[in-house]
Amino acid sequence: MKFLITLSVLLCISLLSFSQNRLEGVVKDGSNSKPLPFATIVIDKQNTKGTTTRLNGQFVLSVSEKDQQLIVSYMGYETKVVPISTLRRDAANNEILLTPSTFSINEVTVYPTENPAHRIIRNAIANIPLNNPDENPSYTCRIYNKTTIGIDPFLKNKNAVRLKSLMDTTNLMITESVVDKSYSYKDKSKETVIANRVSGFKHPLFALTNSIFQPFHFYNTYIPLFNKQLLNPISANSTKNYFFQIKDTIITGKDSTFVIEFTPRRNTNFEGFKGFIHISTQGWAIQNVVAERAINSGVNVKIEQHYSIKKGKWFPDEYRYRYELKNYPPNYGDTYYEGIGSVYDVSIARTPSKVTKSTITLADSADKAYKTIEEHRPTPLTRKDSSTYLRMDKVIAQKRNLDNIQSWIEYFGQGLLPIGPLCMPIKSLYSTNEYEKHRLGLGLETNRTISNYFKVGGYFAYGTKDAEWKYGGYLALYPHKDHITSFTYAYKKDLEMPTSIFLVDDRRSSFINRFLLNRADKVEEHKIGVSSRTWDIDYKVAATYQHFAPMYSYLYKGVQQQEHWSNNAEISLNLRLGLKEKETRFFNLSFFDTQDYPVVGLNIRKGIKTLAGDYSYLSVEGGVFKAFKIRKAGILRITALGGALKGDTPYSLLFGANGTNTGYFPFLVSNSFNCAKPFEYASDRYANLFLYYDLSSLLYNSKKFKPTVSLFQAAGWSELASLKDFDMLDVKDMRKGYFESGIIIGNVLRQKVFNVFYLGFGAGVFAAYGDAVDKPIDKTLAYKLKMEFDF
Repeated sequence: MKFLITLSVLLCISLLSFSQNRLEGVVKDGSNSKPLPFATIVIDKQNTKGTTTRLNGQFVLSVSEKDQQLIVSYMGYETKVVPISTLRRDAANNEILLTPSTFSINEVTVYPTENPAHRIIRNAIANIPLNNPDENPSYTCRIYNKTTIGIDPFLKNKNAVRLKSLMDTTNLMITESVVDKSYSYKDKSKETVIANRVSGFKHPLFALTNSIFQPFHFYNTYIPLFNKQLLNPISANSTKNYFFQIKDTIITGKDSTFVIEFTPRRNTNFEGFKGFIHISTQGWAIQNVVAERAINSGVNVKIEQHYSIKKGKWFPDEYRYRYELKNYPPNYGDTYYEGIGSVYDVSIARTPSKVTKSTITLADSADKAYKTIEEHRPTPLTRKDSSTYLRMDKVIAQKRNLDNIQSWIEYFGQGLLPIGPLCMPIKSLYSTNEYEKHRLGLGLETNRTISNYFKVGGYFAYGTKDAEWKYGGYLALYPHKDHITSFTYAYKKDLEMPTSIFLVDDRRSSFINRFLLNRADKVEEHKIGVSSRTWDIDYKVAATYQHFAPMYSYLYKGVQQQEHWSNNAEISLNLRLGLKEKETRFFNLSFFDTQDYPVVGLNIRKGIKTLAGDYSYLSVEGGVFKAFKIRKAGILRITALGGALKGDTPYSLLFGANGTNTGYFPFLVSNSFNCAKPFEYASDRYANLFLYYDLSSLLYNSKKFKPTVSLFQAAGWSELASLKDFDMLDVKDMRKGYFESGIIIGNVLRQKVFNVFYLGFGAGVFAAYGDAVDKPIDKTLAYKLKMEFDF
């Protein structure tokens, strides 16, 4: 009996092998021979028999002798009917070329009741918590990524023809990396680049990982594109914003896969996607997605992702992303950044992991781990890829030391101009203000060529109006190469702004203050400090000794203060909590990106009279900043600040109002009083609120004219308890309430830069009112300029 059963099974298998034939091939774009991922292939119009192509356009099908034809479809291409008899059996080189269509998704389809695609989309949205990888307590995986940078020539002139002959054999650059990713709920991830190779660089200090260019998955409400946020079609209420249409249904066993095209609805105005998505009824999860920016502009992005079931859950499996700079170089072609990758070794845990903060770091030995890259490379390098490595490593790198470019990029990112072993801060060269008129100067500091563990610098400057020289120097010690922790000593003999300004939402440099200087204190200062970052908290501890004298006339407790030298000894603590900020190590720089959580700051200063200081005081300030993304309605930024000062202090040590109304700095500052002069108000207690509502181009948007609209509202209250101690100086506070409103129209004039980006120019008008404003509203009007980049 056992023999008969075995024989029967073998006979069935043999009959099946004769009746079923394996059919392999690849679906490509007929105009450029690029593979088309996730194209739909059905047999004889039977949705129960078919498949979709992989990310590389390849497919595998089992066909019987009765099957006659393949129906191949893809969004933006004409559907093609291919007789099976024209394809070679058991051959992997069958090519099916599709012709691009001049027609796109048709929104005029009228449904008698509800659009049947909406039920599927709503089911996918309802199951986001089950299918979103980031909703798991924790997971780990390993990611291989290959990024190529190249040009698609236009062939409009002889130079472009020569360029094509070069681009047919090599890219501009190729990079490969292997990343270990650990995620812990919620929004904490650690990515370590364990292997990295960049063509032309012997010791690359950067890795073009997938997380830089695209999200790990397609389940977030917004998909970031540089400073833009593109609305995801798989998000709440998306059926009101997107038009969906079912194009195909493929049934495999008990489950079905729906192929749904999507595009923003007509007469809507938001940044979104167009493309198609495959939704599986097994968990109503995303199986495949192809999405590109719906607005055809200078920079386009296309995301292609495939998901499969791993460890019992849907999880990203492979991906491709492509950024295109249209018509760049001008009249030569389109520059592209294209990455492909695969996800390995997925482990999903039921408890959170020990990831405490979000980081992207490059392992010290990453540039030597070529074997790791080869082990995880899903497909061999193409001849073009190998040629790029060979050309860049053996030809270009020998003629030009590309590793030096890394240092240049690092220094420029910090506003420094490298000169051999030294760097020159660009901001030290020039500024202008009412007190100095023109400030000319020069600063120099050592760079990493001398040491990674310390920096020595100095500067000098001269004001054409006050005819005074200023100078200073500093020494910084870094126990670690990342420069996050530092020990510093600084000395300066310079001018300083009277009153203090506390900002929590950005790290505005003192450079802007140079333009606001219409009153100045001469200061000779010694300062030592320690700064570092622990968990998500930046902290600075400092001790300062100042010898200062106001250069403006006023009486404080009956004593003339102009050129009256005082001493001030102060210790301070500054804390900044950026909850779950993502730290990215790029070159030798650390970037911290806020992850939609509030930023909280605390600043404490203590004046000590017993240490040769003339004043004893305690100053405590706090603030919070939060940006709210309002669905299809822009971004609202809120900054709230407050502080209290206890002790008798001169005008120089009081709180200021952060006014920016001066002709020497005509630009908008969103967390300042734009109608108030820099030193119009002073206090020892204050509370300020700033609202900046950026509607972007949601109100009006056309190809030639894309004005942006922003609304500004501010409110301030402050009190100076010792107001009677000041005389001969126009000192006032906001105890009666100060309010400011403004409207800003941006991008009124747009200038194209590098034929890709736009530099937009606009302006805003602001008005102040309230009992603390002692003049008619029409006399308070302030006009500000706004510059912004767009693409």
